[in-house]
Amino acid sequence: MARNRLIFPLEFAGLLLLAGCSSDDAQAPPNEAPENACDAAEVLQFQETDGDGETAIENHFYRQGPMAAHMLARAGRSLRLLFAFPASNQGAGIWFEDVASPAQFGVTGDSKLGCVKRGDGMRGLSAHLRSNATSLKVHGSVLGNVRSLRDYGYNNLKFKEPIPVGMIPEMSTTPPPGSTSSPSLLLRRTMTDGRHHVELSIVPEDGTTITMQGSDVTFAAGAHGEIRIFATALADDAPVTPYAHSELVKDEETAKRDNPRALQALSFLAYKEKFMAGSWRFLTYFGRDTMLSLGMLMPVLQAPLIESGIGSVLDRLGTAGAESGDVAHEEAIGDYAALTNVTATPRPADLEQPLLDYKMIDDDFELAPIAAAYFDTPEGSARAAAFLSKRTPSGATYAEALKRNLALVLQHAQPYADQPSATTLVKIRDTVNGQKNNVGNWRDSDNGLGLGRFAFDVNAALVPAALAAAKKLYARPEIADAAAAAKAEQLGVAWKGVEKYFKVTLPAANAKQRVDDYARLAQIDPKAPTDSVKGDVTYYALSLGADGKPVEVMHSDSSFMFFFTDPSAEYLESAADDLLRPFPAGLLTPVGVVVANAALATDPALQAIFTPRDYHGTVIWSWQQAMLAAGLRRQLARADLGAPTKEKLRAAEAALWAAIAVRRGTTGELWSFAAKNGAIEYAPFVIPGVDESNAVQLWSTVYLAVKPPR
Repeated sequence: MARNRLIFPLEFAGLLLLAGCSSDDAQAPPNEAPENACDAAEVLQFQETDGDGETAIENHFYRQGPMAAHMLARAGRSLRLLFAFPASNQGAGIWFEDVASPAQFGVTGDSKLGCVKRGDGMRGLSAHLRSNATSLKVHGSVLGNVRSLRDYGYNNLKFKEPIPVGMIPEMSTTPPPGSTSSPSLLLRRTMTDGRHHVELSIVPEDGTTITMQGSDVTFAAGAHGEIRIFATALADDAPVTPYAHSELVKDEETAKRDNPRALQALSFLAYKEKFMAGSWRFLTYFGRDTMLSLGMLMPVLQAPLIESGIGSVLDRLGTAGAESGDVAHEEAIGDYAALTNVTATPRPADLEQPLLDYKMIDDDFELAPIAAAYFDTPEGSARAAAFLSKRTPSGATYAEALKRNLALVLQHAQPYADQPSATTLVKIRDTVNGQKNNVGNWRDSDNGLGLGRFAFDVNAALVPAALAAAKKLYARPEIADAAAAAKAEQLGVAWKGVEKYFKVTLPAANAKQRVDDYARLAQIDPKAPTDSVKGDVTYYALSLGADGKPVEVMHSDSSFMFFFTDPSAEYLESAADDLLRPFPAGLLTPVGVVVANAALATDPALQAIFTPRDYHGTVIWSWQQAMLAAGLRRQLARADLGAPTKEKLRAAEAALWAAIAVRRGTTGELWSFAAKNGAIEYAPFVIPGVDESNAVQLWSTVYLAVKPPR
C-alpha cells in the first residue's frame, strides 16, 4: 500500500461540540444498543481482536442493508476509537493523550452493536464501550475520509506536525436538552462538498463525566472506577452494494466449515461496484490488491464476482496520453477527493469526483495474467464475449480497454528487448506529475525496495507473465490481433531469464559470519541459522539500484515467480533454500516467512530499514505466504522438472505450511515477531499511537482457495 503523508487543511464546520444528539433516534437507552434500527436485511457481524488485555485492538465489523461499518477500539497507552464506512471511504476517529500505564478499552461485556438509521439519511453504528483508565484527555479528532484519518496519525502523531488551523474544533458545554447529567460529546462535520455529513456522538454512562477547560476535553471515571460511554457514528454518503453471502463462493457450505472468518472478511470487503483492499486503513479500491486476490481466489469464486473485480480495474484504466492503459493503483474518493478538487482549475462540478492514482508500475503487468487466467476457465471462456462487450464509464468496451493495457505492456517491454541490460529493465517511475516518485510495486516505498529502482517481482516475474498472457489474449476473437500476438511472443523470448541480473552469491564463510553477527544483535540464538549454511549462499536481490547493481536483500517475491511463471530448476532450488533456511540465514521463522531479510547485506544501512517494526521489513504478510503456497503447488504440477528439484520444492512446501498453520485463521494484513530468550515469538504489527496492521485484508482471504496439500 502506498502511504501518503500529506494532510490537507480540513475545513471543519462545528467539528467538536459538547452537546446532545440532534435527533432522538440517534441515541439509544443508556444500557441498550438500538436493535432492528436499520432495514430488515441480511446481517453480517464479526469481531477480530489482535493482542489481549491491555494490548488489545478490538475490531468490530457490522453490515446490514445499506449500512456497513468497521469500529476499532485500541487499548494500551495510546487509546483510540475509530469508525470506518465503505460508503465513500468516510470515517470518524478520536485519539486520546497517552496514559501513564496501559489501559483496557473495548466493547462492554456482551452488549450488542446496533445499526442506526435516521430520517435525514444519516446511518451508522453504535456501541457501548468502557475503559479501566480513570481519566482520558482528548488529543484530537478527525471526521472525513479514512485517508484523512490515516494522515492524521502519520503527520500529527508520528511526526509531531501541528494540526492545521482548519481542524481546530469549536466547543460548547451545553448539556443534553432537558437533562441535568454530564454533557455529551458531539462531533459533527459537513464535508467539503457541502452535501455530505459525518457525526460522532459520545454519551457518558454510569457516572462517567465529560468536562472542558479551555480547549481541553477530558473523560473521567465514575465511582466504579471505569470510563463508560455509548458511541454512535453516522454518515450519509451513498452506500455501496454488498453481495449476499450466497453470491460469493461456489461452495458456501465448505467455505463456512473450512474458513468461516475468511468468508466473513470477504463478504465485508466485496461489493458489486469494487472490492475494498482492507479495513480500516484501505477501505476502497486498490488495483493490485484486487487482481492478486482474484488470481488466488479464482478457483472458488462465482463468475459474476470475478467479473466485477476485473471490471472495476478496467473501469479505472487510464484513457489517454502516458496513462493510456495504465492500471489505477488507488482512488481518492469522498471528502479526500473534494479537498483536492476544491483547489483545481477548472473546479469540477462534483467536488467528490474520484481521483485516480497511476504511479505504481507493477499493477500494469498484473491485469493481463489475471484476465487470461479467467478466460482460460470453462465458465470464463463461455462468458468472455458478453463480459468484454461491456463498457467503461468513458464509453470504451472492456475489450478496447484491455487492448490499451496490452499495448502498454508491449511498450514497456520493448527497451530491454532492443538492448538487453540491467538498466533497460522496467524501472519504477522517476517522477509522477512532476514530483519525485519513490514507489512502484507492492513494497511501495523507497525503503521497501532498499532504495532500488528496478523491482525483482516486476521484471523477473510480472513482465514475462504479462507478455505470455498478452499472446493468449491477442488470439481471442474479441481482441484478435495476430501481429500483436507475434510481437508479444517475440518480446517474451527476449525477457526469458532476466532474474540473472538479481543473482547474488556469498561465500560460505562470509555468510556464516554475517548470520552469526546479525542473530546475536537481534538476540536470536545463532546456532540453527548458522548451521544451516552448508556452502556458498545464492539468492536473488530484492531490487537493482539505478546503476543496475543488486540491492542485497533476500525476499519472498519468489512467490510471483512460482505463481505466474515457469522458472528454471536452478532458480527454483535457490528460492526453495531461502524458505528452508531459518532466519536470519533465510526467510523462515516459527511464526511465518518474513518478506525481507537484510542479514547478508554488505551495506549495514540496509539492515536499519528492514526491521520487525518496518511495514516491509522483517515482517510476515499473510498473502505472500498464500501466494508462495499456491505457486509451489503450481510448480510441483510441472512435468519438466527433475526429481531432485521437486524433492526440494516439497520440503519447502512442508516447511511453509507448518509456518502458515501458526496463524492460518487470521484475516489480518501482516504481523511481526519478537525475540525472547533467543527464540522468535509472534508479535502484532503495531506502532504505538500511530499505526497497526489491518484486521481484515482482501488478499488475506485467499485461504478460501489456497489449502494445504493432501
